[in-house]
Amino acid sequence: MDSKSCLAKLVSFDTQIHNNTLEAVTWVKDYLQTFGAEVEFLYNQEKNRASLMAVIGDKTRGGTLFSGHLDTVPADETFYKGTPFTLREEQDKLYGRGACDMKGPIAGFLAAVPKLIRQGKAAGLVLTHDEEGGFKAVEQLTTEAAGLKFLQGWKNCIVMEPTELKAVTAHKGTRLLEIRHSGLSGHSSRPSLCIDALDAAVQSYQHLFSGFRRLSEEYGANNAFLEPYSTVTCGIFKAGEAINTVSDKAFYTVLSRENPDNDFTRFFAEVFNNFENKSQPKLEQKLYAYAFKSSCDKDFLNKLNAGQAGQAVNFGTEAGFFEKAGIPTVVFGPGSITKAHTKDEYILTSELLLWEEMVAKI
Repeated sequence: MDSKSCLAKLVSFDTQIHNNTLEAVTWVKDYLQTFGAEVEFLYNQEKNRASLMAVIGDKTRGGTLFSGHLDTVPADETFYKGTPFTLREEQDKLYGRGACDMKGPIAGFLAAVPKLIRQGKAAGLVLTHDEEGGFKAVEQLTTEAAGLKFLQGWKNCIVMEPTELKAVTAHKGTRLLEIRHSGLSGHSSRPSLCIDALDAAVQSYQHLFSGFRRLSEEYGANNAFLEPYSTVTCGIFKAGEAINTVSDKAFYTVLSRENPDNDFTRFFAEVFNNFENKSQPKLEQKLYAYAFKSSCDKDFLNKLNAGQAGQAVNFGTEAGFFEKAGIPTVVFGPGSITKAHTKDEYILTSELLLWEEMVAKI
């Protein structure tokens, strides 16, 4: 199968983050096994999703590990011409949910497998299942015994995110937290008899954000990034039921983007230790993706990047997990991040075919 045929098949599987990925990952397994690949699954606790671990080609040689994720962000009838799960080709563009992020890069790798086999080369493939929803699969892969055993011996790892075939050697870490306050509701004419969760949430918000920004300034700027400092934002803030009622519940989310070498773990663990209010905040970390700084040697990066310096980007990937597991890693793949997660997601046919040719050379 060529890259377009592989991509059409992958796009046909509805692997939006709320769905399971077993049908898609089983198809990849069957495809790889026709070429003699050794393939294992690493299931999640519910057994409705699985990460794939495959060794392709010469089993005695350590080569490059390629990493991708099969899950996608949601799609609906507003997607390009209402066909998110049917690959649509127009001129040099291939439209479909996940075509860019990141079924296209995966398809290019799969199409290159026969050439790898013919040339007697070796490569590894890892496909996870929840990169868009929480990074639990790659965390499992890089911490549990079965995953760690598979990861041993690979010289480098390429996380195939869309980078327009330019090497990305650093990105910020991402942390998502939810903060909840509970209080005592009542009529707004007698607030002294109530515990105002909304007011407490506003105060804890100010406490957290001011403390984060102070620490970010202490760490200092990293001018490799568009946003040179570690940043924190609030995406959702909810409270209140009526204009004349004191709120008994309040909720907000915090998303931090943390520079490599900036460690905010202790800050978030202790941020509310000295916060005093009748409605104490409850903090829960929902997602954490490590900041990433590549340890790949210059020769390997030069072969990918034609001598150009590696880029630093603000978006997050699974790369930091592989680095933490001891594998020198780079983020590198076809497609543009500006088309990922969009209503008209696509990848250029020309770039996809170029990627297929590059895989065997890498």
